[in-house]
Amino acid sequence: MLGIPRAVYQSTSRMRRATKTCPENEKPTDPESQLTPRRSSIMISALLLYLLAAGFIAVLAYCLYVLHVHQKYDHIPGPPRDNFLLGHTPSFSRSMQSEGLIHDQLLQWAEDYGPVYRLNSFHYAVIVVHCPEATKKILMSPSYLKDPLVYKQLFNLFGKRFLGNGLITAMDHDIWYRQRRIMDPAFSSS
Repeated sequence: MLGIPRAVYQSTSRMRRATKTCPENEKPTDPESQLTPRRSSIMISALLLYLLAAGFIAVLAYCLYVLHVHQKYDHIPGPPRDNFLLGHTPSFSRSMQSEGLIHDQLLQWAEDYGPVYRLNSFHYAVIVVHCPEATKKILMSPSYLKDPLVYKQLFNLFGKRFLGNGLITAMDHDIWYRQRRIMDPAFSSS
C-alpha cells in the first residue's frame, strides 16, 4: 500500500463507506434532472403515441357521427354521394370548375329523384324541395322548425342588415303569422 500504514488505510476506507451510506451526506436529487436522453426520448415517444391515439379516436368518432347522419336521412331519395365524408361537395366543385351553374345540377337531380331529395356535405344533410305545394306547407306550418343559423345569415348578409326580421326570416310562427296578416290586404283582389 505504498507507504500508508494498514490501520490508517482501513480507517479511511471505513470513513468513505460511512459517508456514502449516511443520509446527511446525500445530495437531494430532482427526478427531472436525472432524465437521461434515452428516458426523455421514451417519454416523448409515449406522448406522441397518446396524441396519435387520441386523434385516431376523434376521427373515428366523427366518422361514426357522419354514418349516423347518413343513416338517419338515407330513406329520402337522392343522388349517390361522391365521398363518404365530403358527400356531394365534389359534385358542386366539378360544376363550378366546368363553368356550369349549380342550379342546373339541382334541377337535373330534381328530374332524376323527384321534387324532394337529399344532399349531404360533411355531417350535414340538406333536404331540397322543388315542389311549390310542399314548399308552401313547410314554410307556413309551425311544425317544421326553421334553422336559426340559416336565418341569421339571411338577416345579416355580408355583415349588414339584409332582409331584416320579416316574412322570410321570421323563425317564430306567431311573429310570422302576425306579419302575414298585416300583408294580406296588399295581396287581396278587392
